[in-house]
Amino acid sequence: MKLDAKHLATIEVIRRERGLSRAALALGTSQPALSRLVSDLEIRLDAPIFDRSARPWSLTKLGASLAMQGASILRAQELAGREVQEFRSGTKGMLRIAGPPFFTDGVISRLLPRFRDRYGGVSFSVSYGYGGELKDAVRHGRADLALFPRGVGEIEEDLAFAPLIEAHNVVACREGHPILKLAYPRPLALLDYGWIVPPQGSPLAADMEMVLSELEMQEADVVFEGGSLASVLCFLEGSDCLTVLPETTVAEIGSQFGIQAVPIQVRTPRRSIGILSRSARELDNTSRIFVRFLEDHFRSGGNAGPLT
Repeated sequence: MKLDAKHLATIEVIRRERGLSRAALALGTSQPALSRLVSDLEIRLDAPIFDRSARPWSLTKLGASLAMQGASILRAQELAGREVQEFRSGTKGMLRIAGPPFFTDGVISRLLPRFRDRYGGVSFSVSYGYGGELKDAVRHGRADLALFPRGVGEIEEDLAFAPLIEAHNVVACREGHPILKLAYPRPLALLDYGWIVPPQGSPLAADMEMVLSELEMQEADVVFEGGSLASVLCFLEGSDCLTVLPETTVAEIGSQFGIQAVPIQVRTPRRSIGILSRSARELDNTSRIFVRFLEDHFRSGGNAGPLT
């Protein structure tokens, strides 16, 4: 026999309110209507739900079992209501973020715990990519938002771009590097050391190529190529090699890894770093809140630097 979940919940409300009058008030109905519902249900079950020999009514063994099921239904309804409310308010849900690896790991990942401190019901899924990969991830729904360096491909009409910072990449080395001991370090001094090459296809790799091209260096002495941000930083910290990193990443985590920018002026393009998304009206509230969080962070003086 299939019972209506609403009827089971009603039995639990009557038990909880210890009578028809208060239960009817809690349910927004009349006492006679509630009495008829109980009577009709007892007829259908061919068994009493309440013992009417005493006041207030008490549950029979069957009634107690049905009330227990009704309590489970009410708890599920309450939980579902909270889930919907939290989703609508943006305080709960999965936020899928894509971005270039070095900037995402070095800067954005450090901000995620702060965001979750405010909105404890939010969880994150992070993926990586460059240029067209980031556009496709947003366009095809694999990412809600992408950190995107404007100027690495145009923004098509079906996507929206909200700028966060203007930034550039810098040449980086370990603390105590010989190049830092030069009284007047010049660009040609960069040719005396091995290089760590950023991942191919990244703006970092393009900027490194530009730096070396301006120095008329046909081939760099490549000592380490590719790898994650952590592996690049560890290699940089333990060697005299140089590499190109986002200025923000150096500012955010340089001291932790013993890394700093080389005080030599090199020409790397300034890029507007921002958030790529579908049109604003398609964003859920969690995404909107996170966008505002990032805007507030960088507007209030959060370190600014480019993506990888």
